[in-house]
Amino acid sequence: MFSAFRKFVQIKSIAANSIAFSLALIDKNRLPHEPGLFRICKVECFANLCSLVEVDSSGLPSKSRKKSCKSENELEKAKSRTVSFLINSCGLSPEMAISASEKVRFENTEKPSCVITLLKHHGFNETQVANIVRKRPSILLINEETLSPKLEFFNSLGSSGAYLAAISSQPVLLTGSLENRLIPSYNFLKSLLLTDDKIAVAMKCSSRIFQQNPNKNMAPNVAFLRELKVPDSCIILLLTHYPETIAEKTDEFRESVRKVLEMGFDPLRSMFVLALHVVAEKGNRGIWDRCYQTYRSWGWSKDDVYLAFRRHPNCMILSENKISRTMDFLVNKMGWDSQIVLGCPAVLLYNLENRIVPRCNVIRILLSRNLIFDKIKLSSFLLPSETRFLDMFVTKHEKEVPELYGVYEGKIGLEELASLNKRGHESTTRFFLVGNNTGNVQIGVKLGLIVCCYGSIATMACPISTIFEILQSLKEERCSRRFMLKRQLEQDMETVVKVLQPGPLGIIEHKFTAEEINKAKSIVNQAVENWQRYAYVEGNSPFLRDFISKDRM
Repeated sequence: MFSAFRKFVQIKSIAANSIAFSLALIDKNRLPHEPGLFRICKVECFANLCSLVEVDSSGLPSKSRKKSCKSENELEKAKSRTVSFLINSCGLSPEMAISASEKVRFENTEKPSCVITLLKHHGFNETQVANIVRKRPSILLINEETLSPKLEFFNSLGSSGAYLAAISSQPVLLTGSLENRLIPSYNFLKSLLLTDDKIAVAMKCSSRIFQQNPNKNMAPNVAFLRELKVPDSCIILLLTHYPETIAEKTDEFRESVRKVLEMGFDPLRSMFVLALHVVAEKGNRGIWDRCYQTYRSWGWSKDDVYLAFRRHPNCMILSENKISRTMDFLVNKMGWDSQIVLGCPAVLLYNLENRIVPRCNVIRILLSRNLIFDKIKLSSFLLPSETRFLDMFVTKHEKEVPELYGVYEGKIGLEELASLNKRGHESTTRFFLVGNNTGNVQIGVKLGLIVCCYGSIATMACPISTIFEILQSLKEERCSRRFMLKRQLEQDMETVVKVLQPGPLGIIEHKFTAEEINKAKSIVNQAVENWQRYAYVEGNSPFLRDFISKDRM
């Protein structure tokens, strides 16, 4: 009793000294000008009070030192017991169990065992139980009387399987009050989303909507969107997939809406709520800045960046690595300008290895064979489903390029791909016709197209039927992007062949009359002029690159 009284006197003395020191500072008018002195007073007072208790190097009072040493072994045993239980009963890996044991520890396994049994009884499988414990180890210490009603509530709802999956993703849902949080939030979401499947999706995306009173932020934010005539379908989209946005503080939410409207988004369109999600959520603001700088580094202007954002808002919440890797492939590997992505920024969200690279390799082959447009849009081959893509670009051209499916599956590598391209460009077969040196025709077949030019006297290397077979193959290429040009070339070639017939093997040492030669020259000249005109229009087209106009003989 006397010892306690003595301690009390010491405390009073220390407090009095500290107060006296503070009053002295005030008397000297130093405190208002030097607020740091007041903090010094508080620290000194606290240090003096702590000096009344003997403390050792471990930070524990000396009286409890023995007690601490005594319990050290018990703590080690408790940790070992916890790790063992997490591995054997919860299905966690040793690494995960050690990590979780830092957040929860129990003297015995009676209560944790009861929680595990309760979870499995309400339909959670072993994987889901492991996820719950890994993400929220403290659930193992919840009383059965508290946990059971929440599980029964979710089991009583439709699509209980979807709710179990959502809870395993967001186990913090089981820590909220049933009456004050879970039930009111469910009723609010049910009135808007209508179906339990959509509510479960929203739960899986964010637990925050079940951790606050819906009347505080969510209800006013939804009301504000309705004032702007935002369709219910767009509000449902926002609530289902981006519930975190609708749970933002009301004043911050309204400011974000104002910014999105200033950017030119129409509140009647779904892009409006997608943009709102990007702008409103606090975690997205830093990502926006990094995305902006990355796009600028690839040659986009400020207007380009905002145009891409208006076309697909989610392109501004990608990682820098994702953007750079995709741009590097499209620009440096495929040889396209970075502006091509502006036409369809959504392609940046696709997986590079599994979708973009295989499809682009197929397109590269088709372009080299002139089977599709040079200026093909990314959206035409990256957006369609796999089945649709295969029908449009692989199956359709498998006769002309049997290797396409191997390219798509990755069985044909880049070197083999380059080899295929080279063979496509260099495959030229030449046929020569005999006549007198007044007007002879050299016929070359390049990439499936017949190119005619003046040449020297030689002998024909194939029968005339081969030429007609080539013409027939041209007619089968109706799907090609240059169908109209090919058709004109076909007609011109048919005219030339008619002029340079007869004979089953073509013209062999046939003596032409002057009239025949003039007529042939006139028709061939007209055909060549047509082809030259088309070549000029088409510019550097691969299949007319070596046109006759370069070296008339």
